[in-house]
Amino acid sequence: MQEKAIDKNGLEEFWLKSYDADDSIYYIEKNTKQQDDCTKQYVIVTRQQVERLFMGDTSWMLETQEPLLFELYARMQAGVQPKALAAGR
Repeated sequence: MQEKAIDKNGLEEFWLKSYDADDSIYYIEKNTKQQDDCTKQYVIVTRQQVERLFMGDTSWMLETQEPLLFELYARMQAGVQPKALAAGR
């Protein structure tokens, strides 16, 4: 999952990544670039949560206490959708 938001303040990207060989742990990452400043935030999500996300179920994001998931949920509810799905590591 990749979603980019580009405006005069810079670039924001959300990514869904797995670094684990058995794909049991996933990360939702947010990368922000503003001029020379780059930041990365992430939250760990389960395989079950990823499967629910792929089925279009975002309700679980509200059940967490993770601000990053709240932000992604709000953007998806506003119509922002992933633009690319990449496989592999």
